[in-house]
Amino acid sequence: MELRVLNYFVATAQELNMTRAAQKLLVLQPALSRQIADLETNWVLNYLTGSHVI
Repeated sequence: MELRVLNYFVATAQELNMTRAAQKLLVLQPALSRQIADLETNWVLNYLTGSHVI
């Protein structure tokens, strides 16, 4: 896992909004959404909805 992706996750969690997090990170919102989705898939967790499937 890359530190950049963890930064994306932290920013999204802090902002509680993908668009604002993307603006803060200076990335496009679809790119941010894709990175978060990949993070969830790789860790088999749904971080942003609170659903944990382990």
